[in-house]
Order: sequence, then structure tokens, then C-alpha cells
Amino acid sequence: MQITVLHGTSEHWASLLRGGPTISAPEELRSAWARLGGRSPPHPEPPRVSEGQLRRRQAAFEGAPALLDALVAAVDDRIPLQGWRAALADADGIVVWAAGGDGALAPALRDALSPGRAWAEEDAGTNALGTALALRRKVVVVGEAHLLPSLRGLICCAVPLFSPDGSLAGVIDVSAPVGFPAEVGLGLAAGLARGVEAWLRSSAFGRVSGGQRELAEALVDRCPGPALLVDRGGQLLRANAPGLAALLLRGGGSPPVGPTSASVCELVSAPALLGLDWPEVLRGVQRGERRFREGPIELQAVPLQTALGGVEAAVLLFSGCPATAGGIDGDRAIVALRAAAQAQAPRSTPLLVVGEPGTGRRRLLMEVAAWSRRGPVVLLDCGLLHLRELDRRLFGAGPQGALNGRGTVILADIEQAPAPVQQRLVRWLDAQLRGPAGPSGPRLLCSATPALAERMQVGSFRADLYARLTAHRLDLPPLRARDDKAALVLELLTELCVQRSMAPPELSPEALSALLARPWPGNVRQLRELLDAALRACSGTSLGVHELALAEAPAPPAGGPSVDLTDLTERALRAALAEAQGNVSEAARRLGVARSSIYRMMARFGLR
Repeated sequence: MQITVLHGTSEHWASLLRGGPTISAPEELRSAWARLGGRSPPHPEPPRVSEGQLRRRQAAFEGAPALLDALVAAVDDRIPLQGWRAALADADGIVVWAAGGDGALAPALRDALSPGRAWAEEDAGTNALGTALALRRKVVVVGEAHLLPSLRGLICCAVPLFSPDGSLAGVIDVSAPVGFPAEVGLGLAAGLARGVEAWLRSSAFGRVSGGQRELAEALVDRCPGPALLVDRGGQLLRANAPGLAALLLRGGGSPPVGPTSASVCELVSAPALLGLDWPEVLRGVQRGERRFREGPIELQAVPLQTALGGVEAAVLLFSGCPATAGGIDGDRAIVALRAAAQAQAPRSTPLLVVGEPGTGRRRLLMEVAAWSRRGPVVLLDCGLLHLRELDRRLFGAGPQGALNGRGTVILADIEQAPAPVQQRLVRWLDAQLRGPAGPSGPRLLCSATPALAERMQVGSFRADLYARLTAHRLDLPPLRARDDKAALVLELLTELCVQRSMAPPELSPEALSALLARPWPGNVRQLRELLDAALRACSGTSLGVHELALAEAPAPPAGGPSVDLTDLTERALRAALAEAQGNVSEAARRLGVARSSIYRMMARFGLR
């Protein structure tokens, strides 16, 4: 933070007051005079606000005066408090706390630096407190550089305070008779300011809703891998041992021995060591983004919000962190695939993500869209929209057509797109490539199941569109092929517990082994649904095989004969295809559904 030092004489102020053609005052004084509009403040001394106004302003800093009293008492034996006076003012320059100066300042000056006095520049002219608020930087005003004559025997040092969101919260002023070392005054003011800013962060963190503070601390403490709790100002509030080890190793230090010390956390800025643009990360979290990558480290951010929705802090869970004992090692294929997806984000060419249902195709495409920062995102599901609706949403006139605008268009289950839409997509892609300045429309991102290749081979998906989309293709592995299932279970449990505002239960080794042994045909979606049901069945602090069994127990019949709708659907589909002699369009007409629905049901039941 820059420091502004103001020097001057009474003759300089007299010259400015006269407004003569030649003003010899230093530039800092002339700038201060210009901020006052070239006139003296209307009051001969700082005015005082009413008792009611003062109480309301003090309430905004409730708890800070006790902290400041303790801080100034701690230095009294080295720098006697009777030789200097400290004051805390809010962003309007109203003093809400003051202490000291009993043996060095005249009673009138002690009264001027007492709670209730207004020290903004428009009220008291040039002074360290008001000028620091105006300039938003550290200020030292020496002797006769003060506009008010009653202050010209003082040297005043002021340091502005900032809230966790970066807004100006107030200022700390340290005043003493001229001759008091400026560096000591600034050091005292800066130390008191750091204490108040830490109190502001703690107060903001205490406003998070629904017991999330306790939840956040439990998440950090119980996470087997590196985990951090960071407030919106970037201050590390809590870390487990692997998390602190990751930070210290990242910063070139040695891993800590023993439990995490709160005093260590107070000295660490987690975003700085991780290389993150923390304000940008928080803006992303506010928009719903949850994953961030910096070098070899991938982070998941779990937000802690106030009742009004503002993000006050975030839990950072390391999804992949080499060289940290106990870290969560991500699946190598997933790590490589996400790195490739990030590399694809800035491009304008179409991107295709292929994977079984439930593997997270749509989530990955949404993250690619977020990484690219191209603008609005339009998501359309080819399996749910009929031909006319899908065609209108894509190619409609003006802003009605997603491909007429900017940003990103995501087409889910592209293999189920009707033939006319496929044809128009080919034409649109060709027109984009032939543009004189390259692609000018939105970026096209698509997802598909592995059945896409089969559909192309049997002629139900255009080969030319297939070739254009698969030029840039990413394949998501099924859950059964991943080697990070244990870490994924932890991550999903964390997300679900945050959504429920509950402390995460302890997962028993038997339950984890049972989860890891399953084939998971429904992939990550099936795993998440099972964990969600198990949490609903969990009534204690641990989640075991009993809760898993309860989660999978079939619901009791509601009465009446049992009807297997899945079996009825498959039989109706087989009958329609047989009657239509394999003609999909005719089978769709007989059943009264879209042709894309027939393809979807055929894939579901393994029909060719």
C-alpha cells in the first residue's frame, strides 16, 4: 500500500486561502485543497454526531473496541500509551473508539479525537484520518500540514481498513506530538489495522447461514486429503495437516510436524501460495463454478454463504496433489482428460464428449463452457425435444435461434438428433468454417453415448456430421474403470452434506469396500443417488453397510397388483418394431412417439 506524507506551513495554507495567482504550496496540499473545493470546512473544529448515531455506528464494530484495548495494552510497556493516542473511525470518518494520549495531548485535542467526532476531509479539512479515507492509502500529516490550526502541533499517521470484500471499512489513526517517529506511528497504526481487519473477517465468517461454519470446519478436519478453509479476503482460517503440508511444500517450506497451529494459519495466504486469482475464484463460485486448476493441483471449492447469498468463505478440497501424504489421487485418465478439456476451452472448433450415461458428460461440457468465458450458455437435450422444437431452438430467426447468437451451445445426446437437424448442423458448421474471419457464431459442444459410432455405421447418423464432430473428441471412462472411486465417494459425500447443511458422517471401512466392489452400471450418477439415499437413512455420525442396505431397500407397495412398467415398455417396443418390420419411423408412428425416443429405448433395451 502506498504512503502519502504531507508537509507544509501555515503560510502555504494562507496562500491557498487567498487563492492568489501563484500558489507555492506543495502538490499534496494543493490536491487536498482541490478536494475541498477551494474552501475551508464550515466548522472551526470537527463536528460531533448525536449519541444515537454514534451508538449505531459503534454497533457495526461491536467487538473491535475490546480487541483494540488489548492490542494497545500489549505495547504499552514498550511505547507508553500516554505519549500517543489511537482512534478508530468508520468509512464516513466518524470516530467510534479512541484510547491513550493522557500525558502528551492537551484536553481539547483529546476531546477532538474522541468517539463521535467527524474527521472526514469535508468536516475537518486535511488530516491523516480523513485524507487516508479520501485517498484509500496510508497517510502521514506532519505539524503545520494540517488545515486546522489546533492540530499543527501533532504528527498523525493513518492506515485505512478494508472489509473482506475489499470495500473501505474505516481507518486507524495514531496521533502524537511533533517529534514522535513517523515510522513508529505508522507501525502502530498498521498493527491495529491488521487486528481490526482480522476481526472483520471473523465477523463476516460468523454470518454464514445454517451452521455452515461448523460444517466447514468438520469438512476440513475429517477430509483424509488436503483441505483448506479460506475467507473471502484470502486468509487461511483452517487447514488439516495434509492441506497445510501442501501449502508449505508449494511455497518451498517443509511439511509441519504435529497438529495445525492457528498462529501458522494467520500467517498464510492460501491463494497467494496456490497461485490463484482469489477474487476471480470467488466470482466463479458465486456463478456456480466449483472446480479450479493451478498447475498440477486441481481444487474443488465448497462455498459458505450468508443468508443473502454472498460467499464469505470457501472450503478448498484438493482433487489431485502430488507430494503430499494422504492426498486424494485422481484417476490418471480423468486428470489427463480434464487437462485436455481445459486446453480445448479457448478454441472455437466443435468439441464432442463421449461416455456412458451417468459419467458426467454434461458436467464436463458445462465446465468447458465456463473455462472458455465466451458468454451465455444454451443447453439443449436432443433426446427430450421433438424435431420442430429442437429445430426452432437451434435455427429459429433472430435471437430465438441459439446458433444465431454468441456464447456456447451444448447439445446433449447428439446421437438422438433427428435427420433434418443433423443436415442443418452440417450446413451451419460448413458456413462457420468458410467465414472470411473464421468462426463467428457460438461454439458448439456436444455429448454422446458410445452408440454414436454404431448409429453412424447403420446410417441413422450422418457420416459427414460424425467426421466433423469427432475431429476433437474426449472419451469419459466408466466408473468401473476408474481407480479414484474412494476419492470420488468422499467428494460426492462432501457435496451432498453441504447441500443438506449437515456434518459429514464417518464412512466405515466395510461400507467403502462394498462401494468399491460394485460394477456401477449407472456410473457416477448411480453412485451419487445411492449416497444421497444412504444419507437420508443415516441417523447417527457414521455411515455403514446398514445404511447402504436401507438405501437400496425397495419401497413398500402402495397396494393393488404390481406392474412392471419397464417390462411393459420393452414388450410394446418389440411388438411395434416387429409389426413395422424394423422400420423405426413406422414403429414411432404406431406408438405415437418421436423417432428419437424409439432410438433411445432401443439403446436402453439393447435392441438393434
